[in-house]
Amino acid sequence: MAPQVDEVLVVVATVQSVEVLDGSTRLPTFAVPYQFLFVILHLFRESWFERTVRAGADTLYKYADVLRLWFRHTEVLVAEVGQLTECFGIADPVIWVLGHTDRIFSTGIVEALGLASRVDEDWLFSARASGGAPLRWRGSMRQRLHARDRAELLDGAVSRATELELGSW
Repeated sequence: MAPQVDEVLVVVATVQSVEVLDGSTRLPTFAVPYQFLFVILHLFRESWFERTVRAGADTLYKYADVLRLWFRHTEVLVAEVGQLTECFGIADPVIWVLGHTDRIFSTGIVEALGLASRVDEDWLFSARASGGAPLRWRGSMRQRLHARDRAELLDGAVSRATELELGSW
């Protein structure tokens, strides 16, 4: 479901600015919770779809970007991200990225955000083929990120992915 105009206005109202260069210039940026979600959703797009996986767009440093934001802004993220995730209906991709982040770095972000009860192993190992068919990963995300040809780790359909409404993902 697309966000309503008033939801978009709430996001726009939370735009902040940061000093850049020598401090003489300010650059608009998302408020921290929205920045965190943007990074997560961007990584999901690059890690879940076969076409971007084949391009090698999913890399370890992008998961480290998620972790850096988490460590720097844990308090505000714990306070706001769970609610925003539900409000915008993006729990599945958020859990997918953060579940893998937790496993790569031995962290507990999913639990801290109150999303642990929603983690589903089929979902964490799911992907989407270029033609739209569901796929399943073999091995851990760590193994996948170190593989020369990640697409070789993909198998056929996964049960839960076919049940989810993923048209917008």
